[in-house]
Amino acid sequence: MSILLDNDTDWSPDFSLTETALSVFDKALELEGIEKPCEADITILDGPGIRELNRDYRGIDQETDVLSFPAQVFSPPGTLPEDPEIDPDTEEVLLGDIALNKERIISQALAYGHSEKREFAFLISHSVFHL
Repeated sequence: MSILLDNDTDWSPDFSLTETALSVFDKALELEGIEKPCEADITILDGPGIRELNRDYRGIDQETDVLSFPAQVFSPPGTLPEDPEIDPDTEEVLLGDIALNKERIISQALAYGHSEKREFAFLISHSVFHL
């Protein structure tokens, strides 16, 4: 499993974004029984940035906490297509893209009384299952 993580914000949490995301991805794929190596891109945005994506791709002109953009259809859910789209450079199955709202990670962690790391991990896992 590999991810490309791009933090387009000034957020510098006290945990490794990449290590946390990889750990969550690995566990989510394990739970789904997906054994082939997979890859995804994760971008961390501010509120206006994710609002723009939400408006442009979903027609909803408001902020959200996470957006998932699958690279291919898994039918039935949780199963790889017979001939999945593969990244020719890594030979990994392309899962898709995830966009996270830094401001929501911070505010939701505070609202729910847990750490930013837990909220980040929760939103990653939520999105992986959408992919």
